[in-house]
Amino acid sequence: MSEINSGDRRSFFRVSDHVLLDYRRLAPGEDLHRPPPRDLGSVDAFAMCNHLGSLSQRLRPALSRLRCRQPELAEVLAALDDKIEAVAASVLASQLSDLGSCTRRVSLSAGGLAFHATEALATQCALELRLVLLPSFNVVHARARVERCNREPDFRDGFPYRIAVAFRGMREEQRSLIVKHALARQAAERRG
Repeated sequence: MSEINSGDRRSFFRVSDHVLLDYRRLAPGEDLHRPPPRDLGSVDAFAMCNHLGSLSQRLRPALSRLRCRQPELAEVLAALDDKIEAVAASVLASQLSDLGSCTRRVSLSAGGLAFHATEALATQCALELRLVLLPSFNVVHARARVERCNREPDFRDGFPYRIAVAFRGMREEQRSLIVKHALARQAAERRG
């Protein structure tokens, strides 16, 4: 379910979705407002997909201009980009032995995230998050602060704590991935 949130707390579209989610608590000396380091040196398939997505996003304006002047060349380049994305998604999928058991239901917006966890997290606790948006396999690497943590009396799936976090120091390219994902999910919900 999508909604437009207004008021002081929320200023972005929020969607309910399933994502791959991994997080860790930041050490006391780590800066919450500094974006997480880029994963480019890693052979991690998540980092590779993230980097490829970032490059595709940077190339879109040039490809759009090229479509006006040389449409055939632009079509070939777009097809090559699609092929590269398909290979990257295949490599990533091969690393995930059981995708269904790794996913979590979340409430996601460009301003933050709410999810269920097995452990309570203190309010104001600083986290580093890695989200894999499905089915695109776009990776969002961000830092966040815990805004709320509530124990739910009728929890399911072994995750009794509902945790809400607000993103901090997020790179604009990462926020843009979330916005595009949320808009695509909203469009899919309206069609379906």
